[in-house]
Amino acid sequence: MDARTLIRAQQIAWAKRRGIPLQKGNPRSSGEALYTHSLCENLYEPLCAEATRDYEQGDGTPSKAKNGYLAHLWALYNSDAIAANVFNYWKTRDPGRMSVYLDVRSDIIESIQFERKFQILPQGTKPNIDVAIRCASGGEFDWIGIESKMVETYPAKRRKLFDEKYFAPGGTWWDGLPETRRLAESFRGDGSKTAPINRHLDRGQLIKHILGLRNACRKTGNDPSRIMLIYMWFDVDSPEARRHDQEVSEFAAVLTGDGVRFRSSTWQTLIKHLVEGEEETHPAYTAYLRDRYLPIPSASA
Repeated sequence: MDARTLIRAQQIAWAKRRGIPLQKGNPRSSGEALYTHSLCENLYEPLCAEATRDYEQGDGTPSKAKNGYLAHLWALYNSDAIAANVFNYWKTRDPGRMSVYLDVRSDIIESIQFERKFQILPQGTKPNIDVAIRCASGGEFDWIGIESKMVETYPAKRRKLFDEKYFAPGGTWWDGLPETRRLAESFRGDGSKTAPINRHLDRGQLIKHILGLRNACRKTGNDPSRIMLIYMWFDVDSPEARRHDQEVSEFAAVLTGDGVRFRSSTWQTLIKHLVEGEEETHPAYTAYLRDRYLPIPSASA
């Protein structure tokens, strides 16, 4: 069983255990029924009012039906749904508690936002980061961005070329990032076209998040290096996951050369730490996460 199919099967099994009926994301599709019949059925608890606004104002479509498909947040395997299930709980309770599990204890987390836009170019689109964490002044970071992945990394596919507009003369967004720029230039071209090599990791998307986070620091007169990007992905015991992990390591090495703080972690690792640390004080929340997302599935099963 390939990694993508295995993740979907795990989520379908969870829905069956909970007695949650499923439907197709598009009634005209011949695919499996992988969507719940309401957003609440796919989340531990309803989104708070602020989180709802976050998703509605984002440029993506996690909370909006589009082209005949239900909203992505209704999909069992959706990467925004897992991010919401982990972080929405703390958004209105105690955002700072997550500093322990993200291992940024020297910083005080002030707020957790979903789908926040971070501008890079003077005009044009503003890339959305799945989870944007604002830290209090005086710590190590101003912003911590989290890019969430679930089935999107499987299988490997052709990724978009890095759009020429990001290399326009006079731009300052590459300042201090010679190695990162060199990497982006290695797959430079029309942003609507794709590179010839299949990859699990979308390097262009992550580079844009780094540029956006750094630019946010500049706008407030702060050092652009006061950011960290965390790449959260769903692990599967499979050759695909190991190839993906190698791609992440190679990408991280480039960022290290520019002094960019970048961390890769699996959702299972974060959830395991949350369960171990919070099951006594937040038993229902941690039980939900454990039952739905643990243990790590095996492709040989």
